[in-house]
Amino acid sequence: MAEREIRIGNAERDAAIKALDEHLSAGRLDLDEYGERYAKATVARTQSDLSELFVDLPAEQAATTAPVAPRRERHRGYETRRYEVRRFGAAFAGVSPFVALGLFFATGMWFWFLLVPISAKLVYAGRRGHGWC
Repeated sequence: MAEREIRIGNAERDAAIKALDEHLSAGRLDLDEYGERYAKATVARTQSDLSELFVDLPAEQAATTAPVAPRRERHRGYETRRYEVRRFGAAFAGVSPFVALGLFFATGMWFWFLLVPISAKLVYAGRRGHGWC
């Protein structure tokens, strides 16, 4: 008889996401890898779904089975939308210098270049809870 997979709950998903955050902060993951693993962690259903996210990372950082304080329930789609907003924001921050340059030449007004640091602040400061994304 095949061994049954152990299902996980929000506490295990949150612990895995916290561990991914630590790996990102330590420089073990780049933003694309983090985004992919984050998305997989939010929809994980079993312990093995989470374990495969940490196969190539140091084991002492991957505390995926330790329970954490329960957070309020969230709809699974919320996390997916949040990830999509981050990806769109990162893409916008990347093209904002070109948009600012085009608007500068079209209007002749210098203040369009303020779009570059403002977009970067809105997108990347959100990684630590200070931005909008």
